[in-house]
Amino acid sequence: MKNFKNLCIVSNDKFYKKKYTNHNDLDSIVEAFERKYNIKIIGRNTKTKLKFLTIKRKTRFLDFFSFKTLKYIKALDKKTKFLFISLTPFNVFIFLFLRFFFNNFFLYLRSNGFNEYKIIFGSLGKFFYYLMLRVVINNVKLIISSKDLNFNNSFCYLVKPSELTSQWFKNLKNNYVNSNNVRLLYLGRYRKEKGIEDFIKLINFSNLNFNMKVYGIDYTNSFVNSKKVEYLPQITKLNEIIRAYDDCNIFVLPSYTESSPKVIWESLARLRPVIVFDEISHVAKDKIGVYVCKRNLDSLIKTINFIMNNYKSITKNIKKNKFPLKKQFQQQLINILK
Repeated sequence: MKNFKNLCIVSNDKFYKKKYTNHNDLDSIVEAFERKYNIKIIGRNTKTKLKFLTIKRKTRFLDFFSFKTLKYIKALDKKTKFLFISLTPFNVFIFLFLRFFFNNFFLYLRSNGFNEYKIIFGSLGKFFYYLMLRVVINNVKLIISSKDLNFNNSFCYLVKPSELTSQWFKNLKNNYVNSNNVRLLYLGRYRKEKGIEDFIKLINFSNLNFNMKVYGIDYTNSFVNSKKVEYLPQITKLNEIIRAYDDCNIFVLPSYTESSPKVIWESLARLRPVIVFDEISHVAKDKIGVYVCKRNLDSLIKTINFIMNNYKSITKNIKKNKFPLKKQFQQQLINILK
């Protein structure tokens, strides 16, 4: 470990038992650097049970609100690199503290914070995000997952996030299509900006004969299943995630804001078409099998019917996509920080 450089990853995620988080985004990033760096993750503890095993191998979790952590940080080599995952009040607070001792900072933006904060907090949220950005932007090297995230119109590093490994392309299953019973899937976090609650309200007004599985309900929420919608907890095992895609006809991503969602590529890798709404129409660019519709019932039903009526040719064309791979994404990160 003595020959390894130090890398501290600052995450807004909360950690259960210093190991588990509520999604797998961080795991791929840690895995990318573990062979070259002595990695510490700076975050916060929580007593809420979470399912994604993020901290494993030789990585160590540091609770920022611990005296031992603060003592450890002050003793770090001045050349230590700090990678901030997303821009949040917690991360900005840590940045202001670290700024007194270090100057080698990277900020990785995975989504459009302006849009997210506006949806959650209104116009003031958008202004608050602007203030946070101004605090850090001139003191970090910016890494973005989509060109629309270069808010400062300055030099930045562009990466293509992906969880796709060879396993995603094995045992591709032909899908049973019955236009009289459409099987829909949503897999992701259950948050306001993700639009899933509004989507369910919308489609429930239709006469469409459908069944929908919604994966991602956390332990603090309780939802009652209906005849058409089944709410399910997060799934973390790769074979279970792949099976969820295989069991659906269409994957739905009803978000109000996205930049480079990995779930789209995952669905396409399993030859399942994707529907998004026009607020995030840019995510369909350069992808075969992603369909954009307006956020109204008429447009949604027309899009679903088109996909179901042309399913065979659509899935055949999906294979023509140039899929980004997890190992390519990880190598991009390594090259940026080296």
